[in-house]
Formats: sequence, C-alpha cells, structure tokens
Amino acid sequence: MKFGETSLEALKREFQEEIQAELTNIRYQGCLESIFVFKGKPGHEIIQLYGCDFVDPKFYQLQQIPFVEKKNRQKLGLWVEIDKLMSGELYVVPSQFLDYL
Repeated sequence: MKFGETSLEALKREFQEEIQAELTNIRYQGCLESIFVFKGKPGHEIIQLYGCDFVDPKFYQLQQIPFVEKKNRQKLGLWVEIDKLMSGELYVVPSQFLDYL
C-alpha cells in the first residue's frame, strides 16, 4: 500500500499494475495479523483480506499468470486446488488464511 491509499485502492491498483487485470464483485473478508520469522529475521504483517472476481474470464483459463514485482522481480501466479491446501499437501502462509476458504 502506498501512503494515503486504502487497502481497497491498493488491491485494485496492484492487480492492474502487475497483471493488467480489472476486478469485480470485491468483498472485504477480514483482517489477519501474522508474526513470523523469515530467513532468521522477525516479521510482522497486517493483511487486509478480500474476495473478488476477474472481470475478464480469460484469467480463469490460464494455468500460470506471470507478473513482475518490485522492478525486475519476476514471479509466477498459479491456480491451486483448495483441497491440496486443506489437506496440507501444499501450504499457505499465514495458515489462518485457510479459515476464509
């Protein structure tokens, strides 16, 4: 989030900037607070969680969605079966996220 930007504005902007996608049916789900250690360093994050849909249905047909984060940090978004998360075959952090599925 940029200073002075709401979490809803940041959500829309980030999807537009990173994968050129417009969102619809946006619903606020809740707030998660996560205290963790990553690479030996403590971290603390506040997550504003939203549910939403893509305006363009093409995004649901893609196996992978490439995007760039923070100038030249290329990443790959993947669709993951919820059952694999719920069973523990794959994991998501923070784990409290699963309570919203």
